[in-house]
Amino acid sequence: MDTDAEHALSTSWVGMRMGVDPVLVNAMRRAGELYAVRRSGSQEWLYPAWQFGSDWKPRPDVQRVLRAAHEAGLDEAALDEVLNRRVGVVGSPRRLLDLLVEGDAEPVLSAIRGR
Repeated sequence: MDTDAEHALSTSWVGMRMGVDPVLVNAMRRAGELYAVRRSGSQEWLYPAWQFGSDWKPRPDVQRVLRAAHEAGLDEAALDEVLNRRVGVVGSPRRLLDLLVEGDAEPVLSAIRGR
């Protein structure tokens, strides 16, 4: 798991911030409304903070990206790899994830579909 691991939140923490039961958070993950990953060997789902706006609602493009990843047969690890791909000039620190957070989902969707 690479996608801002230091900013990944537990199910109960996300539920508290969103004002919903953790059971609903898990249901939202399963429904493709929230993105979560697991560390190797762990059973705990972790929710990267980048997918939430300042109001703790999921960013609008998160569902589109998750739906495209599901349609392309990508699991969480494969999607994580796509999101962390570098973009721009060689050596650039920017990733597809950075574009997504800035509101530009199209490069991410293209990378998923072209994988």
